[in-house]
Amino acid sequence: MLEISLQQMKYAMEINKAGSISQAAKNLYMNQPNLSKAIRDLENTIGFTVFVRTPKGVILTNEGKMLLECAETVFQNLEDLEKRLKKRRENNASFNISLPRATYITYAFTEFIKDIQSTPEIKINYRETNNVEAVDNILYNGFDLGIIRYTQPYEVDFQQSLIRKNLVSSEIWESQYLILMSASHPIAKKEDIHLADLQEYTELVHGDENYHKTNPKGDINKRIYLYERGSQFDLLRNVPTTYMWVSPLPARILNANNLIQRKCSDSDICFKDVLISRADYSFSQHANAFISTLLQVKEEITATLT
Repeated sequence: MLEISLQQMKYAMEINKAGSISQAAKNLYMNQPNLSKAIRDLENTIGFTVFVRTPKGVILTNEGKMLLECAETVFQNLEDLEKRLKKRRENNASFNISLPRATYITYAFTEFIKDIQSTPEIKINYRETNNVEAVDNILYNGFDLGIIRYTQPYEVDFQQSLIRKNLVSSEIWESQYLILMSASHPIAKKEDIHLADLQEYTELVHGDENYHKTNPKGDINKRIYLYERGSQFDLLRNVPTTYMWVSPLPARILNANNLIQRKCSDSDICFKDVLISRADYSFSQHANAFISTLLQVKEEITATLT
């Protein structure tokens, strides 16, 4: 089998188009001797002359004309294949994302998945984790996107770290932490909740150390660390003396679990969720659709808080 490279064929096609090796070399941003050598190597491989050199430039031989006709067919087929693969990638849902343990994000992801059930192929890696792993997953583990969460005092540190790692970010949501509790909690109907009101009750927190550092904390005597997000609703529903600090939840989730979310009068700590990716990442149609759904859910929740 002849070992003819696509690059050699491209060179030959450009020379034929330009009419001379010198002009083709300029068009290809390479020096003329290297281009001439590439064509000689091609001719040695195929066993016939492609171009006849004349004082006015180059002329295709009959064999050269046949070769370039075949090359044009090859490149047209490659272009058609690339278009088909691009269309396939656009039609199929495939991306990897790491995120914080936030119910509004999971809710948005569920709504997004509902909308794409007719998609021929769905391959999505959705991983709830902490900030450090979200960044590392993009840098080292083949992930496309991440969402990290921090509070205002840590914003400069996080942004500088992202810049050093050549990652870009855009804000998803900035809002105040709320207290999540059962509608049957002893202080659920209290008009004005303060930090002191929480002292005798049990706080639930996510056990991931990196994530927990971003959450508001007082001097708490009763605290349960959770490593599986689903268990938080079981505890909040069935142990009405527990509570959590959370980002705002959709009303449907609150109602389904008999939960309420309340502001704390003497705690103004806010979280900020930001989307991160490599600077050269090209968002797919479905990645954009998920982010759009996420922002829509955020707006729906925000409207219920005002």
